[in-house]
Amino acid sequence: MLMLAGLALMLLAGEGIVRLIRPPQVSYTRAPCFYIPDDQLGYRFQPSASGLMFKNFEINQIDRINTLGFHDVEHTLPPTGEGFRVLALGDSFTAALEVDVADGWTQTMQRELRALGHPNAEVLNLGIDGIGPNIELKLLRQFAPIFQPDVVVVAFYKNDPLDISEKLKHRECYKDYTVAYQTEAERQAIRAFIDGARPVSDTFQWWLDRSYLFRLFMFPFRDMYWKFNYLNPVRNYYAPLMLGMEVDKRAENPPSMDEIFAEMQTLARENDFRLLIIPVPANERWNRPDDSINALKESLSPEMQWQLYVVDILPEMQTFVQDERRSYADLFFKYDEHLTRYGQQVYGTLAAQRVHQYAIAAPIELRVAPPRAALWTEVQWVDGAGGWHAVENWRGETNGGGEITWWVEEKDFGTGPFRFAVYDAPGGKLLGASEPFMLPRKNQTTRVSAIINEQ
Repeated sequence: MLMLAGLALMLLAGEGIVRLIRPPQVSYTRAPCFYIPDDQLGYRFQPSASGLMFKNFEINQIDRINTLGFHDVEHTLPPTGEGFRVLALGDSFTAALEVDVADGWTQTMQRELRALGHPNAEVLNLGIDGIGPNIELKLLRQFAPIFQPDVVVVAFYKNDPLDISEKLKHRECYKDYTVAYQTEAERQAIRAFIDGARPVSDTFQWWLDRSYLFRLFMFPFRDMYWKFNYLNPVRNYYAPLMLGMEVDKRAENPPSMDEIFAEMQTLARENDFRLLIIPVPANERWNRPDDSINALKESLSPEMQWQLYVVDILPEMQTFVQDERRSYADLFFKYDEHLTRYGQQVYGTLAAQRVHQYAIAAPIELRVAPPRAALWTEVQWVDGAGGWHAVENWRGETNGGGEITWWVEEKDFGTGPFRFAVYDAPGGKLLGASEPFMLPRKNQTTRVSAIINEQ
């Protein structure tokens, strides 16, 4: 009896400790069951649906989908009035199913843009979790002509190059389970398993519902219930690998990242909007914070990188949290790589400032060849006698890639000619200069190159 009493006390103490710590291993996982098949996209959110997302005791969110089929506020299409419009493309970091719609980065951006002098700013969130830039391109084709955006923001994440190399992904809600598959055979196999599997016993479910210690003991077997023909009692998500199926995810002749962004640029010209890529920094718990910007650069040719306008806001986010005396880790969930409410708001605030700058001014960009950092550059204007003179406010050093950007205000749009001059130091030796150029006009970017002589 003493041994049984001691064992009971130990179990009670263990239960108390597990309940106090609440490790993610004892959490139920619930994915929102509102996915529907789509011939073009693979899947999308069911319009006007709702669903629960619960994960690791840190995400507990009822997600509501608008009538357009996105995790966003309602929008009127076609849009009315002359408001400043931004269209947001991205994966789960943009869909932001982990937080309330009002706390996502797109609605944060909308509020910030209105505070920055765009009182009628409207940001449309087209994010869908699990998609890549190839699917984002399809969404852009569909909605850009309807929404008529002024700016399109692509929230690039580090796994996007992998997404475009895989077959079209599908998801659907089947009998309250979210089913993920890539082929019809996989879909039918998962459906057949759900139809034929049996729920765990009432006694087993009782212990799962009431004992965290029991859940911890069962954790190693959480994905093996299928082997005994049981439905998984702790998660409502099924994919082929979870049922022991061998899958080949590789797509035949997938598009390159260059091809995808080249078509986005074509759509920008046809629909008169500006394309802005803002990589989403990564959680340093499992990644490097700069993984996204590095993955973007590695997946694009140097020529395409030069054509795109990419904003790396990682340094600004790091400075922002330091100024608020918080840590970089506060931007992300502890057991999940996505942005928290705070992280969504920081990203949205800083991204809005860049969109605002992009909207009211036009960039002129210099690329030095061969690339070299810390060279002194000046934008110069020419007088009637052909002499070149430095513009006072457009002087500075090239970055690590041998590049520098300055912004042109509306009053100076289309003026010129100007040129970039490159020196080894302020007031030093002239190494080279670009061809003369005119300043950009609204919705334009002027890019010039200067070949330097280092001898």
